[in-house]
Amino acid sequence: MYFKYRILHSIAGRMRLSVPALAAVAEHSAIKEMFESIRGIVQVRIEPVIQSLIIHYNNQILTSKHVLRYVSLFFQGFVESKVQTPGSTKKNSRRSS
Repeated sequence: MYFKYRILHSIAGRMRLSVPALAAVAEHSAIKEMFESIRGIVQVRIEPVIQSLIIHYNNQILTSKHVLRYVSLFFQGFVESKVQTPGSTKKNSRRSS
């Protein structure tokens, strides 16, 4: 499964991303807390209406590539958890003779 995001703005220590997967998430505070628990990420703001994620980070500890990797890993796992594999909801319909 492929996760999409777009970098809207990026300077050293701050980036704004467009993350369409935010529309499917109800617990924005949990996402904020999870990212802020990562060493080097200072502050996270989520704007669910416009599907935007703003991350302030210490660029002495993390690079923008590190931050993007964390975002990719988190949302990739989230998207995959929401997608069911074919046949996973089918019931066994064997008949006994």
